[in-house]
Amino acid sequence: MGDARSRLSLWKEELTHVEQGEVKFNNRWMTPEEKKPLVEKFLQWQRVQKLAAVVRDLQNEVGSYERRRNELTGAIVSTQQTIVNCQSTVNNPPRTSVATPRVIPGTPPRYDASGRLIQTGSPARRGPDRVSYRVDYQAVNAAQQRIASCQSQLVQMQQEIATLNKAIGTARQRLAQTESEHKIAYAEAAKPVVIAQQPVAATQVVAAVATPPVVEPVVSRQPTEPPKPWIIRKWKALAIIGGILLILAVLTPLVLRKVEMVQQERDKERRVAREHLKKIFDQIFVQGERPSGKNTPEGEIIPFGNGHVGGEQWFVVGPDYIWAVQNNARDDDNWVLNNVETGGPGAIGARVMTEQDIVSSIKTFAQAGS
Repeated sequence: MGDARSRLSLWKEELTHVEQGEVKFNNRWMTPEEKKPLVEKFLQWQRVQKLAAVVRDLQNEVGSYERRRNELTGAIVSTQQTIVNCQSTVNNPPRTSVATPRVIPGTPPRYDASGRLIQTGSPARRGPDRVSYRVDYQAVNAAQQRIASCQSQLVQMQQEIATLNKAIGTARQRLAQTESEHKIAYAEAAKPVVIAQQPVAATQVVAAVATPPVVEPVVSRQPTEPPKPWIIRKWKALAIIGGILLILAVLTPLVLRKVEMVQQERDKERRVAREHLKKIFDQIFVQGERPSGKNTPEGEIIPFGNGHVGGEQWFVVGPDYIWAVQNNARDDDNWVLNNVETGGPGAIGARVMTEQDIVSSIKTFAQAGS
């Protein structure tokens, strides 16, 4: 019963204020003229909140642009390194070994005038493969295509960085302008309002109309100078890469020339060794003993020329004799002279007593000439 009487008394009091043309604001009754500055103050705080939200959005936008630019800068350095690696492959192409089968032809059977078989033939057989080394042009072509692709990517990334730099500059200008506007609006909204000679805090005005919490002023940052182009910021890395490319460009011809000179020197050594080996062979073959019959020399076979298997000349170094053997199995050869068995028509051989000096010379020259 007491609550009802209290409410009735309150309503009557409020009705009296309404009849007098007053309005209620922040639990206080006042005239519309007194309420007007409070409403204006509320609108000022709303503008402060909106500007603060714009500042945060612009800060996030600038941060996103800068992160993307940093990613592109790292990708450019990585792509340039890939180009350097591929260029090295082009300048020094890899080589692959290729084995070519070699077939040793057989010999046909021989018959006398009456058609009687006097010498059986031998079938063709496979000899050791010839191994050669060829440039891996597939790897070179792949490296060249990779270089072209990376160069195209570099152009695209540099164009994107230029676009990002322009967008960052525009966003920073807008951010600086909005921060300035926010600072001014905050200072104006923070001034107290005087109502009926009594100051009212600005935050009380905002709380009176149940608005969201007031955003604290954004600290204005000093304007920063526009970012330098990536080529200036990464000049050290680019200088190192440029130096590497320059060194490769200078050294590659020198290295190739050096390799060519070494190869020429090696070819000369082989030629000289084979000439010495030929002299030893001719001396044994001409001056040595040629035993009759079908002989089978025992000892280590040392190829000379094309080698023993399918070759024309070779040495047989045994404990007692050194043989110099020359193949004599062609159709137009005189097989009667053959005194060494080979599994075919045969060969001609001459021998001398084994001497350690001759053995050492043969092995040394054979190894140097291979």
